[in-house]
Formats: sequence, structure tokens, C-alpha cells
Amino acid sequence: MLPRATESILTSLRGPQPTSKGEGERREAKIMSLSLLERGDVAYKKGDFAVARKRYEDALRTDPHGHIGSDRIAKLKGEASEKYNLALNMLKEKPQEARKLLEEARASLLSGELYYREADELINQLTPTKPRSESKIEQALEQPVQFSFVDTPIKDVVEFLKSKRLQGDP
Repeated sequence: MLPRATESILTSLRGPQPTSKGEGERREAKIMSLSLLERGDVAYKKGDFAVARKRYEDALRTDPHGHIGSDRIAKLKGEASEKYNLALNMLKEKPQEARKLLEEARASLLSGELYYREADELINQLTPTKPRSESKIEQALEQPVQFSFVDTPIKDVVEFLKSKRLQGDP
């Protein structure tokens, strides 16, 4: 990754007044591209690979002749491949660590790219599913319940609620 683009670099890129409209537009595209690359680098350092990928793609669209954006995308793809292969090697021993690596790999890739679908499928396999009984309980807990007990002894209230629970009523 390149060092952070400073104001002096941006100023030197602007340089003297452009001699043609096209030259001025190319300079502005280069400046915008450097800004997007810098934002991508910040996201990359934070581990937000999906945002980094988007910023690098934006930089490449802004300055199609700039090679830095495509270099950074290639680096993300290479790292995604390495993470995917490392995750495969640790699936049995360390499934949660493997899942994290697969998620990072998937975030760096676009849906049609190599390893994206494979990583996605493995993530789904490694994601714990709740037992059916637990899901039923959660659904029942989400249902609204209304009771009105006026001048009723607490013992009767408890017995009523127990009977509702045993009957399976919400």
C-alpha cells in the first residue's frame, strides 16, 4: 500500500494551470482517485474489506488508467484466496476461526468471483443453527400476551399461567 496522500502531494498534482480542458479533467480524476484509494486504505487497515474493495473499484472507475486501484483489488483477491485456503485447513480443529477467515475472504470478493460462493456455502455450514424447540420458544416469546387479574390471589394467577404453559397456549 502507498503512504497516505498528503496535501502537498495533492497540491503538486494540481501544479500549474492545465493547458487544456482534458488535461485539467485528467488531473482532477487522478486527485479524486488518490482520495478514494486513501479511503480504501483506511478501511483496509480497519479490516473492513468490503468497503476497501468498493473504494478501490471507485478509484479505478474514476481514473481507469491508474494502476493502483487494480493493484489493490488484485491484492485483496490474493489475500482472499490465501484466507480461503487457510480456513479449509483449519475447518475441523478451529471452526470459528475458519468461519472468520471465510467471512473476511467473502467480504473482499464480488459475488461472481472465485471462492465467493464456496466461502459463502462454508460459512452457512459453520453457522450454528438453533434447535427447533428453541426456535419455537423464541417465536412464542415474541407473541403479545394480555392478562387481566383484578382482585385475584397470586396463587390463582400462578396456577392459571402454569396451565397456559402446559397447554402450549401463547
